[in-house]
Order: sequence, then structure tokens, then C-alpha cells
Amino acid sequence: MTAETLILIPVHRAKANWLISFLNSLALYEIADDAKVLLITSDCTDHTHFTRALAYHPLAKHLVFLDAAEWIAFTLSSDVLLTRLLENSDGGIINLKKMIGLQWALQNGVQHVLCLDSDVLALAGLSRIHQVAKINHDKALYLGAGIAGVANCDLFGRIIAESAQLFDPDDQKKLAELTDGHTLYTWYGDLPVYGREDLTAFFDYMQAVHGSLEAFLTALRWATFDHMLYVLHRVACRGARIYNYRKELGIGASPEFLKPRELVDISAETGLEVGWIGASTAFDHPEAFRLLPNLTMLSHFDRF
Repeated sequence: MTAETLILIPVHRAKANWLISFLNSLALYEIADDAKVLLITSDCTDHTHFTRALAYHPLAKHLVFLDAAEWIAFTLSSDVLLTRLLENSDGGIINLKKMIGLQWALQNGVQHVLCLDSDVLALAGLSRIHQVAKINHDKALYLGAGIAGVANCDLFGRIIAESAQLFDPDDQKKLAELTDGHTLYTWYGDLPVYGREDLTAFFDYMQAVHGSLEAFLTALRWATFDHMLYVLHRVACRGARIYNYRKELGIGASPEFLKPRELVDISAETGLEVGWIGASTAFDHPEAFRLLPNLTMLSHFDRF
């Protein structure tokens, strides 16, 4: 498979309705012949189910299916990792499947990957979505806010801290400083896009720290979010930075709950293009579609 850009989605049957809704929304727009969407299933049973269910979808020729269990068996020959995937005892299967998909993307020459959950909706065609995502990725700037006083602050702190623990000791200290003691939260502040050069460096780093790709993948847990790890690596090792909009502008909401006018103010200060917001935010604040000209996706339809 040859594709410059890729959308990657881990799938399972319990959320098949969200996946089909997303694919239906994407099918409303023009799609280049070489555009691809990678769907990552857990095992051969799910792989068979999804390949049959989507065989006649309007986007069928753009869909690529990856069986995560088969990838582990043939690429790493790891019984330990295969057991972790299939049993999902710690709830980290989605992060494992995303990392497997990102590895597959590198192996297949993809330059930019947009890694999504299935509960999203397209507001533009794939080329436009990737264009906006790439603009922000190239700025190497991420939105973040302190978690003090916000709902789920303990959970947010846990996610930052457990993600940082996968780094080497020196970088853990650096990340503690750069995230104000694991309190500067960035998750879903922007479209979760990965660039090939930084993604290659990320996997090289994690393999060096953990001793092997298998050991790194085995260390993933529910709270070690895929894009959080990538952002922390870019911040600690690749010159990216986090813009603390609570400190700079006095806006207190966590990134995924920012309102349109707050995003306009942040965009004016940072130059970031707002590529997506939560579905409930968009429908509570319909001015989003007027104020945010680069809005190309809605997230979290499962929380609507």
C-alpha cells in the first residue's frame, strides 16, 4: 500500500455504529483514489466481521484492515503481548492497537497519520482534514491547561503521570517541569496527527528506553494515551512546546471542552488552526461553524 496520509481507527463491534456514521460522513466528500482509512481489529473474528460488513460500503476501496493479533504473531512472535491484547485485563487495548497501527503506517511509508477513535464525524474531505492537521503539527505547539479545580482532575493527573513514567529518568524530570508537576493537560487539544520523522524518533526512543518494541508495547496501559505519549516525546526531545492558555489567557476549561469563542482567542494568540471540537460543544454553540473556518471534524459523539 502506498499513501502519503492515513486515517487510523481501532475498531470493535460494540462501537460499529459510530464507525459507520463516520465513514458515511466522510463519503459525502470527494476522496482521492489513493486515500486510505486503516481499521485495526483485535483478532481474526472481528477482522472477518468488519471486512464482510463493510465490503459494499461506498468507501470500501479506501479501507484497509489490520488484524492486531496477527500482526503481533507475525511481527513480534510475542505470546505475552498477544495475551495482553486478547485478554485486555488492564483496559489498555485501544492504546496497544493504535501503536500497532502506527508501526504499520511507518512500515508502509505513510508520511502523516491521523489517529482517531470511531466516534467522530467528518465536516470536510480527507485532503482538507489532513491539510489542517498537518499545519498545526508543523507548528510543534500544543494546547494545555492546568487541571487544578476542574472535573476529573485526579484522572487527568494520573494520565499525565503514568504516560511520563514510560520515559527515561532524566526525561521524566524534564517532563515534570514542562507539565508543571504533571498538571498541564493536553489531551484532545487538537487533531491527533503524527508526522513520520517524529514518529520514527518516538519509536526509536521508546525501544531504547524499554529495550525492545515488544517491551514498550507491553508497558502500555489504559492511562498511557497514545497521543499523550507522542506529545510528551516531542516536548521533551524534539523542541515542541505546550501553550498554557489558562496561565496566559485565564481560560480554565480542559482542551477538549473549550468553547468556540475561547478557541478563537487562543488561535489569535498562537496561530493554531482549530481543526475539531466536541460534538456536544458544537451543537450547544452553533456559532462554532461560523467562528472556526478550519473546523473539519467533530469528536466524542458517544458523549453527546
